[in-house]
Amino acid sequence: MRPIKILPLGVSGAGKSVYLASLYQKLALPCGETCFSLRTDTRLAIDLGRVFTSISNPSAPWPPGTMGSQFREYPFDCIVTTSDREHREFCLMKLLYLDFPGGCLTGETEDSRFPARFEQTDAFLVLLDGVKILRALMGAPDSIPELSADLSVMLNPLQNFIRKPVHFVVTKWDIIERQHSLGDVAELLGRIEPFSRTVEFRRKLGRATRLIPMSAVGAGFADLQSDGIMKKRENAIAKPFNVDLPISCLLFDLINEAKKNLEEVRNRNFFGRLLFKLIGSGRLLLSVSKMAVEIFPIPAGKAVIIPLLGLTLDELYDGTEKARRRLLQKYGDAIGKSSNEREAFSALSKYHAVEVLYMNRQYPASLLSEYTGS
Repeated sequence: MRPIKILPLGVSGAGKSVYLASLYQKLALPCGETCFSLRTDTRLAIDLGRVFTSISNPSAPWPPGTMGSQFREYPFDCIVTTSDREHREFCLMKLLYLDFPGGCLTGETEDSRFPARFEQTDAFLVLLDGVKILRALMGAPDSIPELSADLSVMLNPLQNFIRKPVHFVVTKWDIIERQHSLGDVAELLGRIEPFSRTVEFRRKLGRATRLIPMSAVGAGFADLQSDGIMKKRENAIAKPFNVDLPISCLLFDLINEAKKNLEEVRNRNFFGRLLFKLIGSGRLLLSVSKMAVEIFPIPAGKAVIIPLLGLTLDELYDGTEKARRRLLQKYGDAIGKSSNEREAFSALSKYHAVEVLYMNRQYPASLLSEYTGS
C-alpha cells in the first residue's frame, strides 16, 4: 500500500515538529473523539512522546525546531478496529509526513534533498505562524512584509505542483481566537499577494483551498508575551485542537479530485464525450478507481469508488453540533460493524466528510476557494 506523502511547509518557528507530536498524541489510541488511530514504529513513537511531553509540561521549555540536516520521515498507519468479538484491525491508509529544516526555505540551510521533497509530495500543509498573524492583525510595524516574505518562500516552489491539495494551517489558534475570527485572518492574508494569487489561481482550476485553525496545546495553555514569546501557564493542561482535521480535509479533497478527473474526461472535448458514450460510465469509473489508488491507497475497485464519487451528506444541512455528533456516531458504528476493508473505508470517508462539512459551516472562511468575505 503506497502512503500518501504530505509535506508540511513552514519557516523556522512555525511549529512543524510540535504539530506532528500533537497529532500523534491525539491519535495514538482511538477514543471517543475519533474512530481511528495512527500507528508508527516504536522508535518514532518514543521520540514523538518526548516532544509532546516537553510541549505539555508547563515547567519545561518548548522543544527546539528541526535543526541542522534533519530530514526526517514520519510514517503512520491509519487503523480502525471492529467492535465484534474478533476486534479485527484494518489498515485503511498510510500517511508519510516529510519533514525538513525550516531554514531550507529561507536559504539559511542548503541541501540538495530539499527540492526532491516537492517532487515526492501528494499534498501540502502550509503552516502559518499564529504569532506573526496576530502581530499583523494588531497592526505591528513590519508585520505584513514579514508575513509576505514567509508566504513567498513557501509558495514560490509550490507553484509547479499547484493542482495538488493545499491546506493552510493557522498554528497557535488559541491566542488568535481570543480577539479575532478566522474571517479576520482570511481577509488579512487576502491582502498579501503571494497568498491571494495562489488561492485565486486554484479557484480558476476548480481546486479547493482550505484555511484550518489549529492549536497543538489548545485554549488556555499559554499566553503571548510582549517580547513575542509564548509563555506556558502554571498547571495548565494541553488539549490539542483540530490537529486531526487536516487528515479529514486531505481525504475529502483527494476523493473530490477523483470526481473532478471523471468530469474532465467526460467534458474535455468531443472525443472525450464520445469515449464516455462508447465505453460507458462503468469502465470510466474503473479507470478513475485505478487513478485514485495511485494517488492514495484506498481499497481498489468500483464497489468503493462509485459511492464515494457520489458522496453527499444532506443530513448535515442544518450544520448543528447535534447533527454532527449523530452522524459521527452513525459512521463510527458502521466502521465497527464493517466486515471488510472496503466497508470500513467507505464509512471512514463519510466520517471525515462530516468533519469537513461541519468545519465549513462553523468557519465560513475555512473554504478559501468559495469565501467571499461577507
